[in-house]
Amino acid sequence: MNELLPCGFNPMRTAPKDGTEIEILFQHLNYHYADEYTRHMWQQICRAYWTCFNGGGWVWHGIAGRAICWRPIIDEQNRIDALIKCGFLGTEDAEFHAFVEKMPDTHWARYDLSAVRLGWEAAKALLRPTIERSGERSESDGVSG
Repeated sequence: MNELLPCGFNPMRTAPKDGTEIEILFQHLNYHYADEYTRHMWQQICRAYWTCFNGGGWVWHGIAGRAICWRPIIDEQNRIDALIKCGFLGTEDAEFHAFVEKMPDTHWARYDLSAVRLGWEAAKALLRPTIERSGERSESDGVSG
């Protein structure tokens, strides 16, 4: 069976059951009934580990739900780099990706890329009419000259 998993995650059947702490994506039952705008509220990535106590099972603190997939725990900078690599910047704009890649690793904006993306798109939207008007003006200036 070919499972569609978020980037960087693995199928639960491959999760370590030796007590190693990992991150698991849990989904509440309501996830399947929620609309596209609230669905994200019904899932959560939680740190968890397997225990053999009482027949065995996952131990975690967070949303009640079903374990969907897992990934190893990684440090924050590697997590950000993985988000960039997996395309979670929310845009396919090559200029934006290049802008993010040039940021120093410790720059505050690398920790809030969604806000940076929104600012980037807002700035481009505000500048677009200016760029279009200046392009029209230069064409008409060349014709009348």
